[in-house]
Amino acid sequence: MKAKLFLTSLFSLFCGLGFAQTYVDPYVESVGDRICFITKVEVTKQNTIVSFEHLNNNGWIRLDPNIFIRTNTGKKLNYVKSENIALVPDQYNFAPGEQKHAFKVYFEPLPKKVKEFDLIEVESGGQYDFNFYGVNLNKKRTSDSQKPHFTERRIETEVVLTPPPPLGEMATGFAEMYKATIDSYLNYLKQPKKLKELAQINKDYYDALIEVGFSKEQALQILISTSLFPSMNGGK
Repeated sequence: MKAKLFLTSLFSLFCGLGFAQTYVDPYVESVGDRICFITKVEVTKQNTIVSFEHLNNNGWIRLDPNIFIRTNTGKKLNYVKSENIALVPDQYNFAPGEQKHAFKVYFEPLPKKVKEFDLIEVESGGQYDFNFYGVNLNKKRTSDSQKPHFTERRIETEVVLTPPPPLGEMATGFAEMYKATIDSYLNYLKQPKKLKELAQINKDYYDALIEVGFSKEQALQILISTSLFPSMNGGK
């Protein structure tokens, strides 16, 4: 009887292990955060476990627990738990010299025949969110350069010069001062030396990233996604 129970338990264990599948560096069609990568997807009877690596963005990262998987059949798999990353409103701060940070997120189990899905942190997200579109477990990622899903947010400023009202000498003086200010600003932007200084700073930053161990593609992604100067974002 004991032998029969032992064999039954052993059979159940092997069946459970047999279902577990691991996919390393799966293909992703497009992403929100271009310096966050899916490095592995493990599918078991209990969970879908997604492993990530986020390159150092000179700031911090955190995870919204509303993150979910949406399969290509429309099924939604909810967040279960995560490891090695802070949840909103807390944040994980990169340590000095830390090139990348690895973490895991557990979801409900993926249906056995499903091999394609989207992973969504914020439904109407942007370029700093952990959104991954067109994840394909049957294909492998072959590059460190990821296609952006969202267009970069740009602030466009239009300068309109309007004639001053006819208020005599005071109005004339104000108009001349206003025009001189605009002309001075435009001339400053046109200085080749200023543009070269900015270009040299970015090149030095790119070279420094490669020198400390980043690949050329990773260094380019960091240069595109982050800034050397302080900003209101500070992180993702």
